[in-house]
Amino acid sequence: MDGTAVATIFGQGAEAVAIGTGSVGDFTITATWHGGTYVDLSMDGGATAYDVLNVWDYESGQAVIPFTADALAVALAEYLGSDDLLSDLGNFAY
Repeated sequence: MDGTAVATIFGQGAEAVAIGTGSVGDFTITATWHGGTYVDLSMDGGATAYDVLNVWDYESGQAVIPFTADALAVALAEYLGSDDLLSDLGNFAY
């Protein structure tokens, strides 16, 4: 079952950044993507990424999803819906 996430893009051109948020259990996950290889994932407003989503196809040299808010929201929702995510996140909680 997929999670639920929302995203938006701030800025334009090389300065653009897509930011998405979603929750699973008691955790709020923020996804930050500048359009490159990885989407940084931070937890509960943290400034440091605890994990990344690799969205890059190394053979084609481009992202496997378009740089849009909708695409980031779908990727984050799929991540949030992974079966063992909640138990994995418990390992990061302090």
